[in-house]
Amino acid sequence: MTQAIEWIAYQSRSLYDPDGNVIGTIEEFYIDREDGEPVWALVYTDPDGIRMSFVPLRDAQLVGDNEDLQISASGDEIDNAPSIEAGGELSRVNSNGWPSRGH
Repeated sequence: MTQAIEWIAYQSRSLYDPDGNVIGTIEEFYIDREDGEPVWALVYTDPDGIRMSFVPLRDAQLVGDNEDLQISASGDEIDNAPSIEAGGELSRVNSNGWPSRGH
């Protein structure tokens, strides 16, 4: 994988599931402060750019001509990922490791 500092180059690019289906467009990355690796991507998951989901980046790989990223998260994990509307907030991490929605 690339160094965390290089991940910014993948903002606004497509994120793919293990089957090669487009999940959405990457808005930003959330980096682990200890090792500098991206842990989550905030991804626009609807065509209108309203809904964003936090998608785990474990085992992320470059695909195509190294233009996009593909992750190993299952469809269920992606469907159950926390989501927010544009301009929304998340707060604490809940017991299953997902960020909780802020109020």
